[in-house]
Amino acid sequence: MRKRTQKKKIKKMPIFKEDLEFEVFHLQVTNKLKDDKRRARNLYRDELLFELSKIKNEENRIEFLEEKYQQIGL
Repeated sequence: MRKRTQKKKIKKMPIFKEDLEFEVFHLQVTNKLKDDKRRARNLYRDELLFELSKIKNEENRIEFLEEKYQQIGL
């Protein structure tokens, strides 16, 4: 006779007990992502302005900006 191995049923506990908890968590995550995106955009802008301020020749400034636009896909 074969012994039947009983599989233990693992109860999966929901991460969030209620929809409201999920909504609060979701808002926190999306707000954090928005803040991070805004900070990164501001840092990138400041860095570009600093680099641009070092370039005195107008033609070189235009070339620099065109190169940056191409890098970011604009």
